[in-house]
Amino acid sequence: AQDWLVNINENSLDEIKAETGRILHASQAAKLMIYGCTGVLTGPPNSGKSSLLNCLAGWQKAIVTDIKGTTRDWVEGTCQIGPLSLTLIDTAGLEDGLAASQDTIEKVAQRKTIETLGRADIILFVLDNSEPVVELDTEFIEIIASRKVITILNKSDLPSKLDPTRLSNIFSNTVQISAKNGTGIEDLKQKILQTSGMINVDLWQPICFTRRQENLLEQLSNTQSKQQAATITKELFEGQV
Repeated sequence: AQDWLVNINENSLDEIKAETGRILHASQAAKLMIYGCTGVLTGPPNSGKSSLLNCLAGWQKAIVTDIKGTTRDWVEGTCQIGPLSLTLIDTAGLEDGLAASQDTIEKVAQRKTIETLGRADIILFVLDNSEPVVELDTEFIEIIASRKVITILNKSDLPSKLDPTRLSNIFSNTVQISAKNGTGIEDLKQKILQTSGMINVDLWQPICFTRRQENLLEQLSNTQSKQQAATITKELFEGQV
């Protein structure tokens, strides 16, 4: 920030904004490394979310059966993937038409799933690769539209009936696994690191720690004026409130 302030007239605004973007990106990755990452397992009932949680956590945390809707409460497990400590939350399966269910317990479980999605750093959307693609609730799609999503095509050990081309662009970041057999799990871990920004993290890159610094950097990345850029940089450097 001090170099920007001193050389504001020499440096182009585009260069400053590009550097600001790199700092913001590195800061998000650094926060996940320092504080840990919350991943939410979601998807239709019986797609294999609980089996995947047990596979990643390394021991049985969730009850696994062939009965749809077994998970109605949150189940958590933690795993270490490279530098990333990942807390996984297994949620109730998303039935078609969230608001349509007449089962009060089911309604509560579905609503908890929606609330949990709101605080996820990354969403692991699990589909049964041996079944045709399901119709997804509009509310669910709206909630995760701006989130980091990995679509996991589970049960790859069975004949495939799912056509990935029918999925929305939101679910285009895919990986195939079999949670039952443990195949594709290493590919999934790499996909998690990549999606969360852990790949090629520059540990020497400056980062911001406070929400105030992040707000100022976001303002700086969007400014169109060198004068305004100088004002924001001065406030950032001098620590003015």
